Amino acid sequence: MILEARGLRLAYEEREVVRGLSLAVGSREVISLIGPNGSGKSTVLRALARTLRPKGGAVYLHGHDIQTLSPGKLARQLAILPQGPEAPPDLTVRELVWYGRSPHLKWWGRPTATDAEVVAWALGETKLEHLADRPVATLSGGERQRAWIALALAQTPEVLLLDEPTTYLDISHQLEVMELVRRLNRSLGLTVIMVLHDINQAARYSHRLIALQNGRVVAEGEPAYILTPALLRQVFGVEARIEYDVDGVPMYLPLGLAAGG
Repeated sequence: MILEARGLRLAYEEREVVRGLSLAVGSREVISLIGPNGSGKSTVLRALARTLRPKGGAVYLHGHDIQTLSPGKLARQLAILPQGPEAPPDLTVRELVWYGRSPHLKWWGRPTATDAEVVAWALGETKLEHLADRPVATLSGGERQRAWIALALAQTPEVLLLDEPTTYLDISHQLEVMELVRRLNRSLGLTVIMVLHDINQAARYSHRLIALQNGRVVAEGEPAYILTPALLRQVFGVEARIEYDVDGVPMYLPLGLAAGG
């Protein structure tokens, strides 16, 4: 396993929101964390990225407790795109992506030709070459998300964590971002862990789903196994029917609130 959490207890001050959670992520997997608001999805992602220190348990990257890794070493292996990142108004796309090279710069901080090549590669992978000199603030929502993903790619990580990467995007830009994630996983072997609210998108673009409720894992597995009327009733409080598209991917069709929901 490339990334593993064992017995995580996560809290904000004295309020514990995740209790005894364990999960394991294999190399080249795309995993989506699903669950209702307040179930602990983003909190777990923060712990996996070491932006939230556990009250108990630990997170391991390649078998090493991430608390023991230097910031530079961790950033060279793992990148996170949080919800709603913001850039200074005049910062260009190219300048933003250059920040991704920070963990790789030598102590004197002078970039090399290799760093420039990686930045150009990250812009190419996200199809942003023609927007490289535009201020990030002038981009559309989908373009802006691609720019932040390009920054993460410039870190050349093995693991990419995405916290609700399609929130506030229209459907075309949502699909643009999700197709980019799929392509990066397939072409680069990038391991991706996402928090997604759109369950149908999670089922379409993930190898596995992990369903959370009240800070605990209640189900995990392939989408065709996880996405059932019983799970949707238990976790989300809705009645739903499951259909399958032409590719055999399950989709839920809501029928209404479950009794007592």
